[in-house]
Amino acid sequence: MANKNYYEILGLGNSASQDEIKKAFHKLAHKYHPDKKGGDEAKFKEINEAYQVLSDERKRRAYDTHGAGWNSGGEAPGGQAGGWDFSGFADAAGGPAFVAVEAANGSGKLPFTTAALENLFVTSSSFALG
Repeated sequence: MANKNYYEILGLGNSASQDEIKKAFHKLAHKYHPDKKGGDEAKFKEINEAYQVLSDERKRRAYDTHGAGWNSGGEAPGGQAGGWDFSGFADAAGGPAFVAVEAANGSGKLPFTTAALENLFVTSSSFALG
């Protein structure tokens, strides 16, 4: 759905709460449902797609960060970045993963959560793939 604004589709601002997103979706889905007289299947699908992204915190964060191309790199089944499972990093460390990265001020290791590693991988993959 390139160049479309999911917030605009639902008639919301980008600071909308999850409750506002849900209410807007239900109102518009009811209005445009294809089984109703005057319904619009294409509009209904567009509304549903917008809701599927904005109602999922992880997808919404990616959309807010990368805009319309948020999922251009593709998403692997199960939500893992490119099929890579980063959960072992956190498990091996007994909590948030610690990756040796030299901080700009020379302080040593910086903590990276599994989500941060996934985001780093997705961002790097998207950049490399264009």
